[in-house]
Amino acid sequence: MKPISSFAVLVIFYLVIGVAIGTPNHDHLVLMGVMGCIQLLLSITTWIKRGNKIVSPYVIFLFALYIFSYGQSLLYPFGIVTDRDLVGFQGITLPEVFHAQIYTVILLAFFHLGALCVNSHRKITSSASFSNRRILYVGWILLAVSVIPYYQQLILDYTISMMYGYTALYEQETRIGLDNIWAFFSSLFVPSLICLFVAYRKNQSMRLLVEGIVIFSIVITLLTGGRSNAVILIALLLVMHNYLVKQFSKKMLLVLAVGGYFFLSVLSFISEVRTDSNRSASAEDITF
Repeated sequence: MKPISSFAVLVIFYLVIGVAIGTPNHDHLVLMGVMGCIQLLLSITTWIKRGNKIVSPYVIFLFALYIFSYGQSLLYPFGIVTDRDLVGFQGITLPEVFHAQIYTVILLAFFHLGALCVNSHRKITSSASFSNRRILYVGWILLAVSVIPYYQQLILDYTISMMYGYTALYEQETRIGLDNIWAFFSSLFVPSLICLFVAYRKNQSMRLLVEGIVIFSIVITLLTGGRSNAVILIALLLVMHNYLVKQFSKKMLLVLAVGGYFFLSVLSFISEVRTDSNRSASAEDITF
């Protein structure tokens, strides 16, 4: 069955059970969770069969899209939704969650159908030429103007977060006008690393130095309590390595999957302790 036909069948199935089930129960929420998992796997599989790589911006975005818009439903089949269940939260009822599931998986299915329609069966190759030297110059210039503002702000956020809790970062005075210039220069730090990674992709020692800087930034960000920026940097590093250095083997993908599982536990631990003041973190506090 062609991918478009498969998703069409899924959409029809969702519409049928949405109409047929008059009074849904918890088992129906679990069923929709299972269907969400199947649809996510089918989306990734059909994307790869079109000649795309599994470690790619689209697949990472697809994971994020499912987690943020359908995340709790993906947990229902494994029975690990506890006190954070949407059912009962702020008066939300089980039928409301069920119908929200129906709408969400249908929209997710159409989103991927759109991606498949614009994606060619052939691998995309770029014929554009670029100057490695110019990228190198741009990278170093951006790094020169951004490294001090970036780490100054990062260390300041780390200090405030460790002393007063992560929420204190959002209680600082709002900066306007020229006060935002430092923040603007700070925002150029990650683009500078991207330029340097591209320019030094064939120079192992310099590339490892750039990767080390990225990893150091990830660690400081996690210690601060920030998770989104850290995850973005990790995804960026994986995508660049996969595209520009060496494509991940199946064995390496398995290692990354196992590592990702443990990393989720670390993120959960950070979420629990980041609001504490005068906190410290030790390895034994993290449970898997």
